[in-house]
Amino acid sequence: MQKFQNVLNTKYTENSDKYMDKNRSDFLKAYLIKQQTAFQRTKNHILFWIFFVLFHLSYFIGSKDKLTFSPQVVISYALYYLRFIPVYYITALVYSRIKHLFSETWLWVATGVVLTALMHIFNVLVFYAADSLYGLANISTSFQHFGTVYLHPFADDSYTNIWLSISYDIREIELLILPLAIKGIKYTFKQQVAKSELKAEKLSLQLVALRSQVAPHFLINNLMSLKDQLTDVSEKLANYVENLTNVLSFTLYQSQSDFVVFKQEWTALTKLLDLEANRFSQRLKVSLQIESPLPKDSYIPSMILFTLVENALKHGLYLSSEKECYITLKLEVIGQRLRFVCINSIAEPEDEKRFKKNSGLGHRIIRERLELICKNNYSFYHQRTDSTYTVELILPLTDSHPES
Repeated sequence: MQKFQNVLNTKYTENSDKYMDKNRSDFLKAYLIKQQTAFQRTKNHILFWIFFVLFHLSYFIGSKDKLTFSPQVVISYALYYLRFIPVYYITALVYSRIKHLFSETWLWVATGVVLTALMHIFNVLVFYAADSLYGLANISTSFQHFGTVYLHPFADDSYTNIWLSISYDIREIELLILPLAIKGIKYTFKQQVAKSELKAEKLSLQLVALRSQVAPHFLINNLMSLKDQLTDVSEKLANYVENLTNVLSFTLYQSQSDFVVFKQEWTALTKLLDLEANRFSQRLKVSLQIESPLPKDSYIPSMILFTLVENALKHGLYLSSEKECYITLKLEVIGQRLRFVCINSIAEPEDEKRFKKNSGLGHRIIRERLELICKNNYSFYHQRTDSTYTVELILPLTDSHPES
């Protein structure tokens, strides 16, 4: 019986990719938004456009328009329907570039404007090509009518042709609503899945933190007692222990919330730099350039600035054996937005090779958090040269806790 059960389990494992398992925790990601290979994507897109063109050509089956299928008619109508392909892909490309810049409503408005403009441009190009090659009158009555509208928009003083062409552009866009809607829905669906995964990950981390909370509490309480006892012995050492306690306390308690008062994170961040400056003596040079009054009571996403500085220390200080390092932080408030710049020296190539495996992981996690917390209301830029690494982050400032 056990042998038979083992055979069944083996068969099930071999065929697990062929059948949907509705009990999988990653069901949506595994089956509905499964990543495709380049060949699969190309094949699916070609099949879709073949169906798209054939479907719209079926209009002429039983149509009252009497067309003689001469070479000029076939080529002209082929160009006419194939123009949807570049319009779709250029619009999709623009959508992917601007989706981080607008809210959902304005994103669709901007996409619609781009789509209409592209449709008009390609309509003009198709009719111009057909007229240049064969003459519009030699193709069909419809081609001649619409070609005149697009190629001679100022034929009269009433601007009738302009309004006709725009209304025709909008009507033609209806044919692309389905593929573009699929693209938009897929993007929204991916965002929802990513948000759900982030929430699940956050709950998991909170559970781990809860299970291990006794040890950090014990450590922080004892460090506070140690600081009190060291005050009379060495003020410098007592300050060092106090800074260490504050940093540990911040990372333990504030990391569980999505937002934090800026003053709290900035205080923890500066204390972290003080600790490292004391630890590495003359090897680390810290420069703080505050270009405007700090927003002490405003809220920002928690642990973002702190993590960026940690990354800068890791790649610029921890990996360098004996090299002198520096880190420069710039802060500026522009309206209701905070501009944060971190510039740090980087380690030698041979030192970095040891940590190449996790390179870029911190920035990827930060970008994912910003995507879900700030939506499109942020800017994140980083650049590397031979000797420095620069990160520029612009965040929204809020006067009240966004989750309250």
